[in-house]
Amino acid sequence: MKKLGFVKILLIILFLMCFLSCTNDVLFDVSIKNDSSKTVTYTYNGSSDTLSPGESKIYKVQAHTPKPQNISVSGVMSVVMSYYDGYVFKNVEPISLHISNKLAFPVELSAGKYLEPAEIVIPANDIHNTAMIYTTMPNFTVSPVLATVEWKLNGDTMNVIIQ
Repeated sequence: MKKLGFVKILLIILFLMCFLSCTNDVLFDVSIKNDSSKTVTYTYNGSSDTLSPGESKIYKVQAHTPKPQNISVSGVMSVVMSYYDGYVFKNVEPISLHISNKLAFPVELSAGKYLEPAEIVIPANDIHNTAMIYTTMPNFTVSPVLATVEWKLNGDTMNVIIQ
């Protein structure tokens, strides 16, 4: 009987030793590649890094390491991040804007870092067709007055009406 109790305790100790020693030593290779046309700065696995266009890096990380965060791009925010054998930064395809100002005075339209140029002045009762936007869910701001902004996405064109 004493041998059976000793064997059980020995098995429990061996199991705990194996479990505790095996859980934290496994590292995985994760690549991050910049296929965009802009320099990207980000934080990954606790450290900040920067990738120039076409550059890539490989990190050794533990399982369940969060994806890159604090992503910053020079210029218009035009990068998406996908995962396939690592993380890849890619250019977002721009959407052409057709803006119609139905107000009797000029207004300035902006949409954060998603609009190129960043701010557009649309003359009174006029149409503006030379802007690009880099999001399908814009948050437009009109100044110097409050106005209603309606928009509709049709393929690669976004129609915007300010009234």
